[in-house]
Amino acid sequence: MNEPVPLSYGQLSVWRDVRHLARGRWHEANVRTVWIPPEDGAGVTVAEVQDAVLALAARHESLRTVYDVSDPFAPSQRVLPTADGVDAGVVECTAETFDGMTAALAAEPFDLGAAPAWRFRVATEHGRPRAVVVIKHHIVADGWSLGILESGFRTALERGKPSDGAPPPTPRELAVWQHATGRGARRAALTGYWERVFGLSAAQLGPAGPGTAQDEAVQYTVRSRAAHAAARRLAEELSVPLSSVVLAAFARTAALAAGPGALVGQLMSSNRFVPPWNGVVSSMNQWAAAPFDSGPEEFGPYARHVHTRSLTAFRYGMYDVDEVDALRDTVRRDRDPYRATFAFNFLPGEAPPPCAEDETGPVREDPFSRIGHPCYLRVTNEGEQALELRLRTMGLGDALTLDLLRGTVARLADSAS
Repeated sequence: MNEPVPLSYGQLSVWRDVRHLARGRWHEANVRTVWIPPEDGAGVTVAEVQDAVLALAARHESLRTVYDVSDPFAPSQRVLPTADGVDAGVVECTAETFDGMTAALAAEPFDLGAAPAWRFRVATEHGRPRAVVVIKHHIVADGWSLGILESGFRTALERGKPSDGAPPPTPRELAVWQHATGRGARRAALTGYWERVFGLSAAQLGPAGPGTAQDEAVQYTVRSRAAHAAARRLAEELSVPLSSVVLAAFARTAALAAGPGALVGQLMSSNRFVPPWNGVVSSMNQWAAAPFDSGPEEFGPYARHVHTRSLTAFRYGMYDVDEVDALRDTVRRDRDPYRATFAFNFLPGEAPPPCAEDETGPVREDPFSRIGHPCYLRVTNEGEQALELRLRTMGLGDALTLDLLRGTVARLADSAS
């Protein structure tokens, strides 16, 4: 076993988000993904599928890593020589029982110090592999990493190994680089930015109506092709990413519902903007903070403003969360605790099924996870065809949650008019 090294910034951010969770909530840090073997498993054996998944662990250290979190001030990671402790198996199931099996697998928590924090099942039908269900703790791999892993899985099925290329960078190498001395100018700029953010009085949403508990979670989801099409046209006209248009619609909707103060968006940053770190399998996600002005009134210029402020925020989105938390406490001493107005994340995703309706929802759901900001919009760009907007709130109640979601979708649908 290799010597321990500190956690990378992304790993540390995940750990700080989940370390106080009660044992019954540990599973909320789990993320699931499903890989479909070529031709629905035709010509591929169960053993070959299992070997292809396990081959990923030989290439990517995070799939062989355990974490020592006994010291709250100095958590560390160790890499095991093999992935023998991975929970793997084969499950015979039908289309009707598949979702239940996947949900049960995702609901099982991981002990980060006992074994690598991921598991998988090869789902079979009449003995043939139909799907691979992979469940991993967020500290192991973020959304970007899942694309790397799926690509490696498919290559391993074809060639017997995930890649012929050089080994990818490791989370340990990333951690050493991030914690290295001699980056004083970078740290000074980062400190100055976060000091300005923490000096703001951020506008807050709510409160909800009488009888709504502060920890009461509400979640609604909408899928819309019309909102996607209109937002895409405006994004192309403005030469900004689609994500910036969607964020602008949400920010403007939230601004109208929030109390006094600065509108501050908590934005998920992938932190994969420069090589070689864009190829590492780990969690590199961290929350950046972007203050937005109230104007301009026209939506197109406002979307440009949101895009510019977001880019600035992402420049300061890779940081030691403990250092920034200490800075926050210093800046906010004798003031109300800091909290951004809302959180936002934009993800690519699979195209909706051909038979899917163009517009669905809002559909009320039971949140799998309550980790994070009490007003969190997670948007998935489904195959460049539709937007899925999932808004989870805590303590805001159904009426305000629906108003925020519907208002965002309406602004997107009207954005190109």
